[in-house]
Amino acid sequence: MTTPLVILRQEDGVAEIRFNRPDTLNALSLDLAKAFADAVDRAIATASTRAILLGAEGRGFVAGGGPDRYGR
Repeated sequence: MTTPLVILRQEDGVAEIRFNRPDTLNALSLDLAKAFADAVDRAIATASTRAILLGAEGRGFVAGGGPDRYGR
């Protein structure tokens, strides 16, 4: 079982999206950005969503970005 890069929870009209790469201080990568975009798409596709709350696992929200595995 793989650990999800982004966790989405929805309850009472609030979608909580949490970055889940605490080992890298949630540094942005292409895969994380795609997972985040997918979570946002799923959250706004739910008619009852009124707000989106962003958070992160671990001690860093987002440490920044850098080259992905393709060097871009």
